[in-house]
Amino acid sequence: MIGISTRGSIFQEDYDAQRHARLIQSALTDIADALGDVDGYVARYSAEERANPAIAARVAERLLAAGRVDEALAALTLAETGSRKRGHWPDWRRVHIEVVDAQGRLVDAQHERWAIFEQGLDAEYLRAFLKRLPDFDDEDAEQRALAYVRS
Repeated sequence: MIGISTRGSIFQEDYDAQRHARLIQSALTDIADALGDVDGYVARYSAEERANPAIAARVAERLLAAGRVDEALAALTLAETGSRKRGHWPDWRRVHIEVVDAQGRLVDAQHERWAIFEQGLDAEYLRAFLKRLPDFDDEDAEQRALAYVRS
C-alpha cells in the first residue's frame, strides 16, 4: 500500500497499471493527432471527458481544421453548460468564436469578441474585433473601446 484516498487504499500495482494505461492513451492521442486522424483523436475521449470545456475546445479545434464545422459546434455544445458554470475556459470561447465565424455568422462572432473585450478588457479580442471591421469603421470602434475603458 502506498497511500490512502477517499476511495480507499492505493496499492502500487494499481497505481502502476493506471499510469501505464494513461501513458498508452496519451501516446495514442499524440499519434492520431500527428497523423491528422481527427476521428482517432476524438475516440480517445469518453463522452464524459468531452463534456469538459478544455477537451471540447481541443476536439472542436481539430474538427474545424478538418472542415467539419457542424461537428465542431456539436463538440462545443456538449461542454457549453460546463463552460458557463465552472470556471474560466478561454480556449472554449476562442474556438467557439472561430466556429461561429466558419459558419458565416460574422455578426454573432463580432458580438462575442466585443463581449469578451468588455468583460475583461482583453486587448487580443479587441484587436480581432477591429481587424474584421470594414475600412474606417475601425476608428469609430477604437473610440468606442477607449470610451468604454475610461468609464
